[in-house]
Amino acid sequence: MKSPLKILVVDDEAIVRESLGGWFRQDGHTVDTAESAKEALHLCEPGRYDIALLDIKMPGMDGLELQARLTAADPSLTVIIMTAYASVD
Repeated sequence: MKSPLKILVVDDEAIVRESLGGWFRQDGHTVDTAESAKEALHLCEPGRYDIALLDIKMPGMDGLELQARLTAADPSLTVIIMTAYASVD
């Protein structure tokens, strides 16, 4: 079995954070959640997470800007951008 992943879920909706976090924890992974980009930036440091799942549309800093800042700080971080919208526009 592979080693558990360290995952960060960033979404302004609590139900999304709780659902994703719960599913990944059930699979044995370590999960932290953040409700804003600002909170995510405080949690992240190089090597702390293997994967970050980011909501694209959040108040304040959006997921695209957060992705740029996270990967600049930790180029080895895998980032997945999520959206509940039918169109990214």
